[in-house]
Amino acid sequence: MKSKVGLKSILILVAICLVISAALAVVNHFTAPVIAAAAAEREDQSRRDVLPQAEQFEPCTLEGLPESIPAAIGRVAAHMKEVCRKLGMDMPYVHMEPGRSIVADAGLTLYTVGTVKKITGYKNYVSIDGGMTDNPRYALYGSKYTVLLASRPMDEANLLCDVVGRCCESGDIIQPDVYLPEPKRGEVVAVCTTGAYNYSMASNYNRLPRPAVVMLTEGGYYLAVRRESLEDIIRNDL
Repeated sequence: MKSKVGLKSILILVAICLVISAALAVVNHFTAPVIAAAAAEREDQSRRDVLPQAEQFEPCTLEGLPESIPAAIGRVAAHMKEVCRKLGMDMPYVHMEPGRSIVADAGLTLYTVGTVKKITGYKNYVSIDGGMTDNPRYALYGSKYTVLLASRPMDEANLLCDVVGRCCESGDIIQPDVYLPEPKRGEVVAVCTTGAYNYSMASNYNRLPRPAVVMLTEGGYYLAVRRESLEDIIRNDL
């Protein structure tokens, strides 16, 4: 025998569900902050209990450098284990990302000098055949770099200048206030420590192709990433 459920019964059931849902929402609205506050209080209490004890320990230093990266990591890990043991704490999981410390110093970027512009009483500019397209870090947040004239590295650096790019932007600066031997058109400028964040942050702004990446070895060199061409830039154009 089939049961018959009238429209009135359905509406009453829906109304009951809505009331229950609203009640739960109200309860959650008031109880969630209380639960979160209690959890925060427990965390703060744990911190207050541990920090005074932790402050009595000497910090871990890496004196005696240079040492290998595995040895340095081992020294830090041993120090942490000893501190946790004395505090009666479980050793936490520690995630380290040493990538930049390894890769950054291993790379440098070479540029060809274009125009050298001197504005008496104001500033000197050395323009290069790259810029914020291949290294936007100074434009973004003022990263500092060591810049050398690779063509004559031992000459006296007597020209204070800004090394600037070719994008025709006021912020297209690789490094300001750099002392270099006065460069000549066609000479090579080297920007050091660009192995970590350079090619990985490069773009095709102004439709400029990205440069090649060359790896050096004890026995020579090899091409790791080929130089982009105009064909690469317009490949997806319809």
